Amino acid sequence: MKQNQIDFINKIAPMAVADWNKNHIVIPSITIAQALRESGWGGSVLAVNANNLFGIKADASWKGKIYNKVSGEYKAGSTVEYKQASDFRVYDNWSQGIDDHSKFLNKARYVGVKGQTDFTFAAHALKMANYATGPYYSLHLVQDILDYKLYKYDPIQPNFEAIYRVQTNAFSQKENGEKEVNKLRALGYNPVFIYDEKTKLYHVQIGAYRSRDKAVALCCDLILKGYKPILKIKE
Repeated sequence: MKQNQIDFINKIAPMAVADWNKNHIVIPSITIAQALRESGWGGSVLAVNANNLFGIKADASWKGKIYNKVSGEYKAGSTVEYKQASDFRVYDNWSQGIDDHSKFLNKARYVGVKGQTDFTFAAHALKMANYATGPYYSLHLVQDILDYKLYKYDPIQPNFEAIYRVQTNAFSQKENGEKEVNKLRALGYNPVFIYDEKTKLYHVQIGAYRSRDKAVALCCDLILKGYKPILKIKE
């Protein structure tokens, strides 16, 4: 890592840990990864001029100062970026911004993020809740967490020996599952049936990986194709 990256993590990590210990909403690795990615390691215009590390916009509920700037956006399901001027929230300092970040995610739409201690699931939940419009947002967050070992700040350390299974759906009738399998094969995937004796359901599985980032990459790809994938972990 470059020195500015080390300095950024060393500065923000204690704030992220303190925020988790106080609010138990967003695990530290996610807070740090979002901050470094959204703010360009604290060097973005928003970070410098508005202490806004997360790109949080000023909606109708925001009563504080605002900062207007042009930012890159994506339409749903698109990988083509377009530019749009928007109002963003202004904070007195980074700590205040981190606190508001937790409050912002303490909403019903982010239920999959709140209190989640597995960073892969939390990143995936952020994307599913449309926190950001970038099509590979969750994959980028997971990759940052792995590359910079941000998981070491989390309350529970990940098990890198686990197997990550990506599934699309579960069916009580095998013939319905076969239709799903045929659709996925037509898209170039190689799905398999996993029959659960306990639930009596046929699960359609697309892949199983030792690598978290590969599993999340597949989930992102499936999302772009209109699916709502399920990521399961087998310890």
